[in-house]
Amino acid sequence: MAFIIDDLLLMPFNLAKKILEGIKNEVDKERLVTKEGVMEKLKEFQLLLDEGKISEKDYNQIEKNLIQRLKEIKKTEE
Repeated sequence: MAFIIDDLLLMPFNLAKKILEGIKNEVDKERLVTKEGVMEKLKEFQLLLDEGKISEKDYNQIEKNLIQRLKEIKKTEE
């Protein structure tokens, strides 16, 4: 019975913690500190290239930078 009461009392805090973790994960993706974030950016720029919104030259430079960032992330995970 005590566990149920504890769970009910802690529920708002646990929910807030999960929400904050989700926000942090999304921010990390935007800041390009996760592999997933870098891969998403690569896909976004590939779409822009396909739609003709950026030049091949610009895309190649962006791709080069993002791949370098991906390598840096992989090094820190080892």
